[in-house]
Amino acid sequence: MIVVSDATSAQGKWVEIKVISHRDKFQELQDVYGLGEGEAAAIILSQELKANFFFTDDRLARKVAPNFLQGTSTIVSGTIGILKSAKVKLLPYVTPSRNKCSMVA
Repeated sequence: MIVVSDATSAQGKWVEIKVISHRDKFQELQDVYGLGEGEAAAIILSQELKANFFFTDDRLARKVAPNFLQGTSTIVSGTIGILKSAKVKLLPYVTPSRNKCSMVA
């Protein structure tokens, strides 16, 4: 997520500014669950945009997000989850090269 102090400073650049529609859910995430503005906005925006993925390293946001993203196919993960998934999926491609390297050395 990109946060800019002045919306006009981001215009014309690669940052796209989106306004969330569900202010009530945004407020609930903050008041009831104790999330910060950024995490709450990111969860709501993921829902509104029907995002495929919601990545955050905020543990509370990862715990709360699945409840708000029910009925969507959004995958919730943090950095460690991304790395674990990459390891599992890339290992079949990396292992043959790694074996060749160990035979040469």
